[in-house]
Amino acid sequence: MSLEKLSEKDKPMEQIKSSILPGFSLKDIGRKLDKLDSDKPNVVQNKLDGCRREEQVGRELKKMYPERKGYTVLRERELCDRDGNPVKDSETGQKRRIDFVVVKDGKVVDMVEVTSETAPKRNQLQKEYRIRSVGGNYVQYEGRIYRIPDNVETRVRRL
Repeated sequence: MSLEKLSEKDKPMEQIKSSILPGFSLKDIGRKLDKLDSDKPNVVQNKLDGCRREEQVGRELKKMYPERKGYTVLRERELCDRDGNPVKDSETGQKRRIDFVVVKDGKVVDMVEVTSETAPKRNQLQKEYRIRSVGGNYVQYEGRIYRIPDNVETRVRRL
Protein backbone atom coordinates (compact mmCIF):
# COMPACT_ATOMS: atom_id res chain seq x y z
CA MET A 1 0.00 0.00 0.00
CA SER A 2 1.45 3.37 -0.93
CA LEU A 3 1.45 6.26 1.49
CA GLU A 4 -0.48 8.37 -1.00
CA LYS A 5 -3.56 6.13 -0.65
CA LEU A 6 -3.62 6.37 3.14
CA SER A 7 -5.53 9.02 5.01
CA GLU A 8 -3.45 11.74 6.68
CA LYS A 9 -4.21 10.11 10.07
CA ASP A 10 -2.81 6.70 9.01
CA LYS A 11 0.40 7.90 7.34
CA PRO A 12 2.53 8.23 10.49
CA MET A 13 1.49 4.77 11.76
CA GLU A 14 2.21 3.16 8.39
CA GLN A 15 5.64 4.85 8.28
CA ILE A 16 6.45 3.61 11.78
CA LYS A 17 5.18 0.11 10.98
CA SER A 18 7.15 -0.16 7.76
CA SER A 19 10.37 0.96 9.39
CA ILE A 20 10.06 -1.30 12.45
CA LEU A 21 8.11 -4.31 11.19
CA PRO A 22 8.62 -4.57 7.45
CA GLY A 23 6.44 -7.24 5.87
CA PHE A 24 3.70 -7.12 8.51
CA SER A 25 0.41 -5.33 7.98
CA LEU A 26 -1.24 -3.36 10.75
CA LYS A 27 -3.90 -6.10 10.84
CA ASP A 28 -1.17 -8.75 11.44
CA ILE A 29 0.32 -6.67 14.21
CA GLY A 30 -3.12 -6.19 15.77
CA ARG A 31 -3.72 -9.95 15.76
CA LYS A 32 -0.37 -10.58 17.43
CA LEU A 33 -1.13 -7.99 20.11
CA ASP A 34 -4.56 -9.55 20.71
CA LYS A 35 -2.87 -12.94 21.15
CA LEU A 36 -0.44 -11.46 23.66
CA ASP A 37 -3.33 -9.91 25.58
CA SER A 38 -5.20 -13.21 25.68
CA ASP A 39 -2.09 -14.98 27.02
CA LYS A 40 -1.57 -12.47 29.86
CA PRO A 41 -3.75 -14.22 32.44
CA ASN A 42 -1.87 -17.50 31.90
CA VAL A 43 1.53 -15.83 32.05
CA VAL A 44 0.63 -13.99 35.24
CA GLN A 45 -0.80 -17.14 36.83
CA ASN A 46 2.29 -19.16 35.87
CA LYS A 47 4.53 -16.51 37.43
CA LEU A 48 2.47 -16.47 40.62
CA ASP A 49 2.53 -20.27 40.81
CA GLY A 50 6.29 -20.29 40.26
CA CYS A 51 6.85 -17.74 43.02
CA ARG A 52 4.68 -19.79 45.39
CA ARG A 53 6.66 -22.95 44.60
CA GLU A 54 9.97 -21.19 45.13
CA GLU A 55 8.84 -19.73 48.46
CA GLN A 56 7.76 -23.18 49.63
CA VAL A 57 11.01 -24.87 48.59
CA GLY A 58 13.04 -22.00 50.08
CA ARG A 59 11.38 -22.60 53.47
CA GLU A 60 11.99 -26.36 53.17
CA LEU A 61 15.67 -25.83 52.35
CA LYS A 62 16.16 -23.46 55.29
CA LYS A 63 14.75 -26.17 57.59
CA MET A 64 16.97 -28.85 56.00
CA TYR A 65 20.03 -26.59 56.01
CA PRO A 66 19.78 -24.31 59.07
CA GLU A 67 22.01 -21.26 59.43
CA ARG A 68 22.88 -22.30 62.99
CA LYS A 69 24.69 -25.31 61.49
CA GLY A 70 26.70 -23.14 59.11
CA TYR A 71 24.57 -23.41 55.98
CA THR A 72 23.55 -20.54 53.74
CA VAL A 73 20.70 -20.91 51.24
CA LEU A 74 21.26 -18.64 48.24
CA ARG A 75 18.61 -17.77 45.67
CA GLU A 76 19.00 -17.43 41.93
CA ARG A 77 22.74 -17.86 41.53
CA GLU A 78 24.33 -17.68 38.10
CA LEU A 79 27.01 -20.17 37.06
CA CYS A 80 30.35 -18.42 36.68
CA ASP A 81 34.05 -19.14 36.28
CA ARG A 82 36.66 -19.07 39.07
CA ASP A 83 37.02 -15.31 38.64
CA GLY A 84 33.29 -14.69 39.04
CA ASN A 85 32.58 -14.03 35.36
CA PRO A 86 29.28 -15.47 34.11
CA VAL A 87 29.77 -18.36 31.68
CA LYS A 88 27.54 -18.66 28.64
CA ASP A 89 26.48 -21.86 26.95
CA SER A 90 28.27 -22.23 23.62
CA GLU A 91 25.16 -23.71 21.98
CA THR A 92 22.50 -21.22 23.09
CA GLY A 93 24.61 -18.20 24.06
CA GLN A 94 22.67 -18.06 27.34
CA LYS A 95 23.73 -18.07 30.97
CA ARG A 96 22.30 -20.44 33.57
CA ARG A 97 20.80 -19.37 36.87
CA ILE A 98 20.09 -21.97 39.55
CA ASP A 99 17.01 -21.34 41.75
CA PHE A 100 18.68 -22.38 45.03
CA VAL A 101 22.29 -23.04 45.94
CA VAL A 102 23.24 -24.21 49.43
CA VAL A 103 26.75 -23.49 50.71
CA LYS A 104 28.64 -24.55 53.81
CA ASP A 105 32.28 -23.95 54.70
CA GLY A 106 32.88 -22.16 51.41
CA LYS A 107 31.61 -25.01 49.24
CA VAL A 108 28.38 -25.73 47.41
CA VAL A 109 26.63 -28.73 48.99
CA ASP A 110 23.28 -28.71 47.17
CA MET A 111 21.58 -27.07 44.19
CA VAL A 112 17.84 -27.12 43.51
CA GLU A 113 15.76 -26.13 40.49
CA VAL A 114 12.08 -25.61 41.31
CA THR A 115 9.44 -26.26 38.69
CA SER A 116 5.91 -27.46 38.05
CA GLU A 117 4.97 -31.11 37.69
CA THR A 118 4.90 -30.87 33.90
CA ALA A 119 7.53 -28.32 32.83
CA PRO A 120 10.29 -29.86 30.70
CA LYS A 121 13.75 -29.30 32.17
CA ARG A 122 15.92 -31.46 29.92
CA ASN A 123 17.20 -28.60 27.73
CA GLN A 124 17.90 -26.41 30.73
CA LEU A 125 19.89 -29.15 32.47
CA GLN A 126 21.80 -29.93 29.27
CA LYS A 127 22.72 -26.25 29.04
CA GLU A 128 23.95 -26.40 32.64
CA TYR A 129 26.13 -29.45 31.92
CA ARG A 130 27.68 -27.73 28.90
CA ILE A 131 28.43 -24.61 30.95
CA ARG A 132 29.95 -26.66 33.76
CA SER A 133 32.07 -28.64 31.31
CA VAL A 134 33.83 -25.42 30.21
CA GLY A 135 34.53 -24.05 33.68
CA GLY A 136 31.19 -22.70 34.91
CA ASN A 137 31.60 -24.53 38.21
CA TYR A 138 31.23 -21.59 40.58
CA VAL A 139 28.59 -19.27 41.96
CA GLN A 140 29.11 -15.85 43.45
CA TYR A 141 27.45 -14.16 46.38
CA GLU A 142 28.35 -10.90 48.08
CA GLY A 143 31.85 -10.86 46.63
CA ARG A 144 32.67 -14.47 47.53
CA ILE A 145 33.05 -17.19 44.93
CA TYR A 146 31.95 -20.72 45.81
CA ARG A 147 33.16 -23.80 43.94
CA ILE A 148 30.62 -26.42 42.89
CA PRO A 149 32.18 -29.85 43.42
CA ASP A 150 31.88 -32.32 40.55
CA ASN A 151 29.64 -34.59 42.64
CA VAL A 152 27.03 -31.87 43.24
CA GLU A 153 24.37 -31.80 40.55
CA THR A 154 21.21 -29.75 40.37
CA ARG A 155 18.18 -31.54 41.76
CA VAL A 156 14.86 -30.81 40.08
CA ARG A 157 12.12 -30.32 42.66
CA ARG A 158 8.67 -30.68 41.10
CA LEU A 159 5.51 -29.52 42.85
